[in-house]
Amino acid sequence: MNDISIYTGQITRHRQLVEETVDTTLTREQRILMATLGLIGEYGEASRYHMEAALPPTDEAGDVLWYVHLMLLQFDLSLSDTFIPALLGYRAEPSILSEIAETVKKHIYHGRELAPETVIRQMSCIVRSLLDMDIDINESLAANETKLRRRYPTGFVTGGGLRDADTGISK
Repeated sequence: MNDISIYTGQITRHRQLVEETVDTTLTREQRILMATLGLIGEYGEASRYHMEAALPPTDEAGDVLWYVHLMLLQFDLSLSDTFIPALLGYRAEPSILSEIAETVKKHIYHGRELAPETVIRQMSCIVRSLLDMDIDINESLAANETKLRRRYPTGFVTGGGLRDADTGISK
């Protein structure tokens, strides 16, 4: 489905969710690094689950989209900025995670500018790859919102939010 308007409301709510559940004491560079590391870990989990279960990894995709949105927010962009390129142009690239890591490393440690156009292209490749896994973006965003609102009912909390009293595992 190539109609971006079906995603608009969910994307707006997700942007607010990301802003509420990120550690606001982190610097911009720290949030960029957090988004990069989170993307590498969560995308790997989503891909592995998709390959092993042959099912769309909705929950893991929601986590990937949280980190995509976090990265985009550092450049005053939104997840909606990635949809047209993802749907109409950019294709999933196998090496996109290493490219993102390399770009961020050069930005943080070598002072190179990280242009919004580069971020949009890279994040669009991630979104495209999720679409190629038959991910329902709205469903993934909604599942991520449900999980994070349960974990962080009053916003970000150091240590990962509410945890199950019996297991110590984040809910």
